[in-house]
Amino acid sequence: MEQPLINSLWLLFCSLLVMLQQAGFLCLESGLTRHKNAINVAIKNIADFFLVILVYACFGHAFIYSVQSNGWFGAGELFGLPQFTTLFDSSFFIYQSLFCATAVTLISGAVAERMHFLAYLVLSLIVAIIVYPLYAHWAWNPRGWLAQLGFFDFAGAAVVHALGGSCALAAALVIGPRRGVFDRQQGYRPPSPSNLPLATLGAMFLLIGWIGFNGGSSGTLETVSGQIIINTLLAASIGITTPLLLDLIQRRPCNTLSMINGLIASLASVTACTNLIDANAAVLFALAGVFTMFIIHRLLIQLRIDDPVSAISTHLGGGSAGILMSATTAEVALGSQVIGLLTCLGWSFLSCFSLLSLINRFFPLRVSAEAEHLGLNITEHNAKSDLTLLLTAVHEQSTGDTPLAPLTVAPNSDVGTIAQAYNRLLARLRNEQQALKTQHDKVIEVTRTKDTFLTLLSHQVQAPIHSLARAVDKLIAVTPDDEQYREYQQAKTKLINLSVQLLDAREITNKNFTSNQQLFTCSALMAECSEQFQQRAEAKGLSWYSEIAATAGGYFLGDRGNIMRVLAILLDNAIRHTHTGSIHLLASLSSPENRDHCQLTFYVTDTGCGLPVEHQNAIFDWVYNNSQSTQGGLKMGLFAAKSLVDAAGGQLHFTPNPTIPHDSDDDLSRHDCGCQFHFNYPIKPCSKPRAARPPTPTALSMAHCLVADDMPVNQQLITDLLREHHIRYTVCSNGQQAVELINRHHFDLILMDSQMPVVNGLEAIRTIRCHYSKEQLPIITICSNSNQQQTDEHWLAGSNLILSRPLEGSCFINTIRGILQLT
Repeated sequence: MEQPLINSLWLLFCSLLVMLQQAGFLCLESGLTRHKNAINVAIKNIADFFLVILVYACFGHAFIYSVQSNGWFGAGELFGLPQFTTLFDSSFFIYQSLFCATAVTLISGAVAERMHFLAYLVLSLIVAIIVYPLYAHWAWNPRGWLAQLGFFDFAGAAVVHALGGSCALAAALVIGPRRGVFDRQQGYRPPSPSNLPLATLGAMFLLIGWIGFNGGSSGTLETVSGQIIINTLLAASIGITTPLLLDLIQRRPCNTLSMINGLIASLASVTACTNLIDANAAVLFALAGVFTMFIIHRLLIQLRIDDPVSAISTHLGGGSAGILMSATTAEVALGSQVIGLLTCLGWSFLSCFSLLSLINRFFPLRVSAEAEHLGLNITEHNAKSDLTLLLTAVHEQSTGDTPLAPLTVAPNSDVGTIAQAYNRLLARLRNEQQALKTQHDKVIEVTRTKDTFLTLLSHQVQAPIHSLARAVDKLIAVTPDDEQYREYQQAKTKLINLSVQLLDAREITNKNFTSNQQLFTCSALMAECSEQFQQRAEAKGLSWYSEIAATAGGYFLGDRGNIMRVLAILLDNAIRHTHTGSIHLLASLSSPENRDHCQLTFYVTDTGCGLPVEHQNAIFDWVYNNSQSTQGGLKMGLFAAKSLVDAAGGQLHFTPNPTIPHDSDDDLSRHDCGCQFHFNYPIKPCSKPRAARPPTPTALSMAHCLVADDMPVNQQLITDLLREHHIRYTVCSNGQQAVELINRHHFDLILMDSQMPVVNGLEAIRTIRCHYSKEQLPIITICSNSNQQQTDEHWLAGSNLILSRPLEGSCFINTIRGILQLT
């Protein structure tokens, strides 16, 4: 029947209003998602709109409103572009196509930020071709079985909103939540919206479109009452003010997202039968929609279902509430509404979920983790904004993919302001790095100067000290029982220890430790400790206890010198801080059955003043050791001891208020304070060496040694030892002379100093090794102060052995005997 022109114009006008909803969804979803995905969301809302219009024109409209329907399916001419003869029929087609487009586009927000663009278009086709037309045929075709049953849906509360929300729920379950939204420790952590003002503008567009939704659903202008428009505006007002009042009552900041979601849910609810209710009922419908939205929103979070724009809770919740509330009117029955709603939810959810799951098995619907991290603007559309370019440049520089460089500044924009701030920060960082590099270069130069000074000082000082020590040994050998000479022996030991400690700062701060492996026994080691420290302890009135566990007997191969250095530090520390009581020294062996992982354990226990609790954690700190020193000079102390033990692979521990580690008459429980240091030092158990025959002049006199050293004191010390054992020798003062003498004479052994003028020991060794192998001409390098780097260099150059001063007479001669394979 031909309709008046005014009715056709009214439908066209309402169609334009409904079309604004498409712009509303675009703004709403783009504003509520992150900036890196906003372009993708906008393109989806445009693409699905025109795709759905095309599909609806070719198939949907003819199927839904087929006059040859059997109640379940349409019949007749269902395919092909429509040909309408009247303006009203054309207007009605346009109006109804927008309903289908709205049902599809609201799904876009629920799957935002993680679904492939093409996969979303496939989902749009599934809803536009299968899901929507079939249910709309059942509900809105007068011959449809739901319409025949009495199901009533005035403007699409079920057909559009509940159906679209149900399809969105199915899609969200198939593709899963966004990464990082649900955290096990911190719970639900949704990203912040990129543009809330844009989202609010989208909500206003939706309200305007809803007036066309409800106003045009009456079909003609004559049947439109002003109450329909009033009910729509009242519902929107309730939807906005209800979340606002709840926030005020609970004294929370007003939540913009809750107000937007309340607006949409209340409008979806009143859409069900706004033509049948008055203003009071419209308020109740709106309240039902808002509270249903809140309930579903909480339920989705509990079930870890991610909905970036709350499309499921607002459209599914609001539309379902409106359909059920329609049964409160006299014209609508509750049974038909329940059946219609369950049919809508069951059909839309099951059809979408099953089809999407099947497709997802063969063609993944979700983007990769990397694409999700970068954003769908770039990965799906290669669309880059100023902010995206800025974030990409900062990310590349922060990960080291590109060098640090100033960013390109976009003038007169927020992004340009951020880029300018970044560039200023980068310039400041470069200036600070340059200043730090300058300071670092100065520190390196000072350290190099200090090392050079200490090396030269040790080379010049140690030689006369060792010569003096050698003279003292000769005096003691003549009159070993003289008390005065024993005092000379103690003074000699202290002097040698002082010369060794001169280099502690360099070795420890640079982590250059010298390791001299040699055979020793714990009994000899403990005797030396007692010789150095017992008299000093007893002079203060302290008792001295020294004990060796049964497992620590026998011979060991290890760094005896460094062990003595650690013990000397610990014993000196114990005696200085103990005024009454006793000093206990104990040695034991751990894991004696495992020869490859044996460790000697030494305990130094005292009854001294102890250490405050607040200082115990810093006891091995270098700064603490110097700050607590009451004597002048650099005090390495416990820091040096721990560094030496750590370098060897051992451990040094501190125990306050200890107990006696062995049975003795002195009981530490009588003292209130005291402390114990114990350390483990790796060693290797060895069998007792075979006793060597006394040196025979006939055996050693066969050897001819070349002594290369530039210091007369060192020459005298070495030649005295060689002369005592009838070893022939020739002396030179630099590496060049040594090479020349080797070319003219035959030598059995070279004793080479590492530091000499003209040509140093390292270069001389390299020259000699060009003509003689290690077997043909052994070389022993003698260093005043060696570190690991220097030791490695001499090994690589061709030294057979590297020795450090001071040289102990018997050990030195035994070393020569071993090198020359003499007995």
